[in-house]
This record gives sequence, structure tokens and C-alpha cells, in this order.
Amino acid sequence: SHYPDGIPLTDIASVSFGANTNPFAMAWTGNDLWVTLYGNLLGDPSAGGRVVRVSLANNEPTVVDTIELPSGAALKPFSGNTTLSTPTGIASHHGKLYVALNNLNPVTYSPGGPGLLARIDPTSRAVDLIDLGEGCLNPSSVAPVGEQLLVSCGGKATYDSDFKLLSVERSALVLLDAQDRVVSTAPIQCSPGIGSCPIPAAGRFAVVGNRSYLGDTNGGRIFVHEVVGSTLVERRGLLDTSEPAIAACPASGFSLVSDVVALDKQY
Repeated sequence: SHYPDGIPLTDIASVSFGANTNPFAMAWTGNDLWVTLYGNLLGDPSAGGRVVRVSLANNEPTVVDTIELPSGAALKPFSGNTTLSTPTGIASHHGKLYVALNNLNPVTYSPGGPGLLARIDPTSRAVDLIDLGEGCLNPSSVAPVGEQLLVSCGGKATYDSDFKLLSVERSALVLLDAQDRVVSTAPIQCSPGIGSCPIPAAGRFAVVGNRSYLGDTNGGRIFVHEVVGSTLVERRGLLDTSEPAIAACPASGFSLVSDVVALDKQY
């Protein structure tokens, strides 16, 4: 490693978004940063549900705009649920901003509505929603793959009374075409063809060329998918037709994968 003792950082500027905002992710366009504010489900959730525009034009970060994300009935809550947008990942693509919405029930912390992607026009500030389909709950990460867009969905987790994970439903990767239509969904699940396995849950991912490297937030693995035309093909993962998933930290034993970052070969 070039940095065996880590990389020293120096704070040169900062910007405050206020209490309970919980800034989660950001995308960079021109002289602006767009930051998702998740909110605090254990405190004041109303401080979230927004995307903030931070101007870097004068080398001093300044909040210049706040865009409210859809709420209430617009989030299509399931029967008996109320939901909050709880925005996480954000990406700039084709002149628009795309924000993954967990769409969580603030009481149960479980998905209370379908997997949704907010699409924002930075110029007009207009916001509309894209439904990611039946195979996706709890979307969290989003990134372009060429002209298309890829979204990871963490799914709905069920735990027992001792907080042991029992199941994860509708965890997946979802591919949208250049017109923002869902064209392929790759479930992240144990394959009947290979028997039982540690329960997987899709987390964040990195894109290299037309391949994605997806972190498993429960099973300590990295799954590899390739975009072939308008289809997602699993190259390394849990299907009996693919190579085994990559062990994230084989030298250190089991480890959850919180994020995946692709670096230039020089690193």
C-alpha cells in the first residue's frame, strides 16, 4: 500500500446543515455539490427528506438551495404504513439528479412502500418518482453504467427477538435504460441450485466499465454483475451459473461490506 498508516486529512472548510439532518451522500455537478439529507428516525425525522445544493463557486461551501422530496401518498405506502422518503444515494446522469429513496416506515424502520427513485431537474427543481418494480425494496445506491443507470436495493430484513437475521426479501440490482425504464432486475439471494448460504443483502457498489462490484452488507462478499445490452448478468455471486462471490476480507475472516470503491491501478 502507498499509505500503510492511512491518509492524513486537513479540514479546510465545512458547512452545517443543522441538527438531525444526517447528510448521507453527494453528487458533484459543475461548481455545486448536491447532498441528500436522510433525517434522524430516532430523533427528528422531519429534518431529512431533502436534497441540498451547496455552491463551491467562491471556494467557500455555501448552502444555496433546498429541494423537498415527495412525501405522504406520493410515496405509495403499503396498507397500514406511513413512510418517509429517507434519501440515501445520489447520482448525476443525463443532466438530472437521481436519488435512491429507502421509503421506510419510521416506526418499524422497515420498508413501508415500494422501491423508488426520485428524479430531479436541477434547473426547474421539478421532482418526479420512478418505481423500481416488484423485485426491489429499500433502494440505497445509484450510479450510471454508460447510458444506463444501476440501483441497488437492500430489501426487507426480518429479525428474531435476539436480532438474528432470519430473511431478506426483494434485495436486488435494478437496471434502467436511457429512458429511465426498468429493463432488468437481478435478485440477490441464495440459489436453490447451490443449497443454503449466508443470507445476502445488497449494499453499495462500484462501477468499472460495464461491470458492477456490489457489497454484501450481511454475508461479507462482493458480487460481480455485467451489463450486457439491457440485461444484468451475474458473473460472480450465488447463482449456480456464475463463479463464486469474492470474499471481502479472507485474511481477516468474516467481515460485513459497507461500501466498495474502485481506485486507479496506481493505488
